[in-house]
This record gives sequence, C-alpha cells and structure tokens, in this order.
Amino acid sequence: MRVSGSHEVSFADALRANRDASNTSPEQLTMTDPRCTPTSPVKLRSNLSQFALGQLLTTPGAADLLNELDLSPFEFVNRHWHGDWGDIDAEDVQANLAALKYGNRILSAYDIGAGQKLWVITEADRSATTLLLPEEY
Repeated sequence: MRVSGSHEVSFADALRANRDASNTSPEQLTMTDPRCTPTSPVKLRSNLSQFALGQLLTTPGAADLLNELDLSPFEFVNRHWHGDWGDIDAEDVQANLAALKYGNRILSAYDIGAGQKLWVITEADRSATTLLLPEEY
C-alpha cells in the first residue's frame, strides 16, 4: 500500500531501524513471541483467523509512534487477524464479516494511548496488511 506523502516501510525494516533500542533482531520477532500478547483482555473470534495477511507493512508515522510508545506492531496484527477489530462501529464489524466471506478489505482501529489511533488494514486481494495512522490514509 502506498500512502500519500510517504514510503512503504516493511516491518523488517522498521524493526531493523529500532534494533539497537530493543536489543532484538527482526528475525527473533514472530507472531508467537511472548512480547506480542495484548496487554488487556480482548475478544478473539478465533474461527475468523482464516484470511491471509499478505506482506506486513507499516507507514513511517505508525512505526515511529509504536516505537515511541514501546508497543509491538505484532500485537495489533495478531488482534486484527484473530477478529478483535478494536474500536470500530457495528457497521464496520458487519463490513469486516462480509469481507471475510466476499474478499473485501478488512479494517481494525485501536486506541493506543496518547490520544492516538492505529489502523490495521488488510487489502481486499490479501496482498498486504498495513499498520498506519488515520491521517496517513
């Protein structure tokens, strides 16, 4: 996904850039990494984790904010993939459920603190899942 006014940044690139701060190499981070567990209870729709995420991407703004707040991008990707779509309204929940059946885009929105929201979007063709800030859409 190309975001207006910015460049695509892969998770590996973002993690590589932040490696010194976290003392963790990108190769060590996986979806099963214990640091990727949500900090609060979440409602998971485990039967919904049946869609491909595609290439995992983050925009520069999202990568910077996650780093600043010391949050793992994989926490939000994992929640998104398991059907915990965060703070979306009933209409968006229905759109996501239809997207699972008909192949449209899937959107999650999470309050991540500091008055900020993080969006996670999986493209309709399932080629990519991108973490971005709403203003970067």
